[in-house]
Amino acid sequence: MSVKNFMKLNDLLKQKKSAVLKQWLNTLLESYSSDSRRFFTKQKDPFANPVGTTLSRELEKLYDLCLLEWDTNHLSSVLENIIRLRAVQDFIPSQALSFIFDLKTIIKEELKKDILAYNLQSDIVAKEQEIDRLALLGFDVYSNCRQRLFEIRVNEVKNQISGFMRRSGIVCDFEQPAQELKEVIVDEQ
Repeated sequence: MSVKNFMKLNDLLKQKKSAVLKQWLNTLLESYSSDSRRFFTKQKDPFANPVGTTLSRELEKLYDLCLLEWDTNHLSSVLENIIRLRAVQDFIPSQALSFIFDLKTIIKEELKKDILAYNLQSDIVAKEQEIDRLALLGFDVYSNCRQRLFEIRVNEVKNQISGFMRRSGIVCDFEQPAQELKEVIVDEQ
């Protein structure tokens, strides 16, 4: 990959940014129901449409960061803003993250003529590898989001049970050390 071709590819990605982003957002929104998709695209008020606004805004940030100035810390943060929405909506991992892989196809479609004209095939392969790295980062982010979601659910169940037990007059100390519990069990036998 030559530096000159790499610069040309980045210039083309900047020039085609709005077309790529529009297609990328449309592809991402296809994973939602037609009613949701219509609402996300038509409603421009960020307070009435926080999901659509967040997806649009964060995809643009993600595009700039992953294609033009790779920075893992910022990428993780932006990815989390998108993936957190999809993790709580119970998308399976492949559905939640497919939008990242879709970017490769969209770029190749948008830059098809330019790739051939400027002989950018090897540069496109390098960009695709960066997008694959982004997807791996996305899987880490998705896993962390789901883990936090499960912890929240477990804590909520614990709080509900504890509240029920208090209201019922049952006192239970969950903080009792495990060793003391073992001793009580052994003594009762």
